[in-house]
Amino acid sequence: MAKKAVWILLFVFLMTTPAYAGESVTFENYLQSFDYQERRNMKIGIQEMLHLGLLGLADYLRGDRAKDFINDMKQ
Repeated sequence: MAKKAVWILLFVFLMTTPAYAGESVTFENYLQSFDYQERRNMKIGIQEMLHLGLLGLADYLRGDRAKDFINDMKQ
């Protein structure tokens, strides 16, 4: 089983490396190509948020409680 996982990871690595070989992946290039669609991809919709919350896969966090939440996660 472990050998199979290693071979799969190796295959995926070898297949994806040439795709990015010609591009320089830098933060500057990312910012230059940043557009409205990229911004939308980073956000979550209310329906998706509620669904994930009901499944127990997401927590709701109020802005004024964010600092306490982050401190609790560090401990």
